[in-house]
Amino acid sequence: MGALTAATPKPLLGVAGRPILEHIVAGLAAAGARELVVVTGYLGEQIERHFGDGGRFGVSIAYRRQERTDGTGGALLLARDLLGDGPFLLSWGDILVEPGLYRRMVERFAALPCDVLLSVNPVDDPWRGGAVYVDDAWRVERIVEKPARGTSTTRWNNAGVFVFSPLVLDYTARLEPSPRGEYELPQAIARMVADGRDVRAIAVGDFWSDVGTPEDLEAVQGAFARCLAAGGSPAVGSLAARFREHFGAAPELVARAPGRVNLIGEHTDYNGLPVLPMAIDRSVRIAARRRGDGLVRLANVEPRFAAREYELAAAIPPFAAGDWGNYHKAAVQGLLRHLGGEWRGGDFLVEGDVPAGAGLSSSSAFVVAAALAFLAVNQREVEPVELAEAMARAERYVGTLSGGMDQAASLLGRAGCAVRIDFFPLRVQPVPLPADVAVVVCHSLVQAEKSAGARVAYNTRVVECRMACRVLNHVLARELPRPLERLGDLAALFPSRPLASFVEPLAAALPAGALRLSEVAKAAATYPGKLARDCEVPAGLPDRFAVLARARHVLTEAERVAQAVEALASGSLARLGELMAASHASCRDDYEISCAELEDLVASARRGGALGARLTGAGFGGCTVNLVARGEVERFLAHVDREFYRPRVADPVPHRFVLAAAAGAAVERS
Repeated sequence: MGALTAATPKPLLGVAGRPILEHIVAGLAAAGARELVVVTGYLGEQIERHFGDGGRFGVSIAYRRQERTDGTGGALLLARDLLGDGPFLLSWGDILVEPGLYRRMVERFAALPCDVLLSVNPVDDPWRGGAVYVDDAWRVERIVEKPARGTSTTRWNNAGVFVFSPLVLDYTARLEPSPRGEYELPQAIARMVADGRDVRAIAVGDFWSDVGTPEDLEAVQGAFARCLAAGGSPAVGSLAARFREHFGAAPELVARAPGRVNLIGEHTDYNGLPVLPMAIDRSVRIAARRRGDGLVRLANVEPRFAAREYELAAAIPPFAAGDWGNYHKAAVQGLLRHLGGEWRGGDFLVEGDVPAGAGLSSSSAFVVAAALAFLAVNQREVEPVELAEAMARAERYVGTLSGGMDQAASLLGRAGCAVRIDFFPLRVQPVPLPADVAVVVCHSLVQAEKSAGARVAYNTRVVECRMACRVLNHVLARELPRPLERLGDLAALFPSRPLASFVEPLAAALPAGALRLSEVAKAAATYPGKLARDCEVPAGLPDRFAVLARARHVLTEAERVAQAVEALASGSLARLGELMAASHASCRDDYEISCAELEDLVASARRGGALGARLTGAGFGGCTVNLVARGEVERFLAHVDREFYRPRVADPVPHRFVLAAAAGAAVERS
């Protein structure tokens, strides 16, 4: 795999937020490939680190290292021992095609078996690759590798994707090096044609690019942009093909909703206080088609999530607790109650690359994507701010007392920016991120799904904050013009007073440590039963509530959000790092949502040179978020791999991500 320049290796160049090779791997996986062999040259270490064993892409990847530049033929022979006796597909690692091409080639080869099926593109520039001569039946009559520059030989050129029978290996093994010293695969195909073997061609779709120059890179980025502007997506084809396989017809649209990572402002959203997340370049995507009845059919590209069906109703009963389909029901039930009226069902196919249980809001991204897809098949629209508020309420269907940050970040995110989100009413302020700083997220290897084991701990903290309001209503009775519903009301009622100043009167009324419900009720001048009803205490919570510590975290954390926005605006990354450290300490000590693995990760990140590091998301496991100078990312990852991951897992790559700030959710119509 060559390089655009020494500093910008082609396979790892970002196009539409993903490396070129990642687009290729995703397209192959969508076409049904489950075992890939990646032959690398000098990029071997980087590529193996990025892709690992392929598990997060739904494939198994083996590697072969090509020590010399000896051409695609030489690369093919390096992988010979892994290819077996059946046909195989080969794709160059620096060429982008419309992803559906892989599936079309597999289907075409299966329907009309031949010795070689190669892709060709309608570009009359033979310097781009082998010039291919085809007849009316798409049989290849001749192929010439690298004709003389300026020779106009044909309107078809080799596009770098092939399906081979094993016969090609025998021909490749007999190759002689070209004048450039390379074993060029088209030479083997040319010999097969000369021997009368059945070699055929298939045209690429509208999207094709060999990224060989900076101009090529600019062109391919432009092609993606034009495709998106026209309402399509070069990445949608694979999901659409799977939808057609599953439901027997093409989807009408694809809804996309990104996950999010919170830079600072943890557990402040449900208290009505600000947060500072960013939408990320990982998302949940749902292909959808309207039905004529009230049935909802739901499927997932991941086999571990079994298909589900349910009927639309005023009250939709949930599946079993923890079932993945409940998130779809949450969105649909929320829309039915929010908007009323008549609705139709639909067929929905889900895929995504937001890691579950990592604190990156995979569940809320699913809910938002489900809501957008359901609205779209019913030809209805809701303004993003209104939808974010509705989906924050809707997600309580799965039993989590969540705030509104996740849904708002997914719907209202801005490319290249974090967003300060304020609540009641919902407001969003974009905050540009420095171009020379990368956001690196590292998983603690501890799952923390709010729909599962962490739910009780999460809900307890929501209740403890409600209890803090009830105590403050009593101790501040003479100063309050109205009772507090949430801690965020303090900011509205006392705009000139620091939020942290309210910790002192609360501490005067409440002993430190965990208290029984009866003890908190006494401090609030009420009785336990009424306090439980007022605070909506769910059944089954332990009778231990650390009210003072929880409120201290929330009130000081809200002030840190405002200070973090100022630090970003002034370019003071050192100050931002200090705020992230203080946030992490507060999350650990006052909110008690850290764990040993998160502590080890944060400590390792700081030793590895992170400008800022803290746990992110609900806590109880999940991920850390780290700000790293862009030029130090590789060194930082190597350090964290060595200190944290290598002693725990064989392959660190699937567990840490360099993320970009992405735009909010959208619907792409077919």
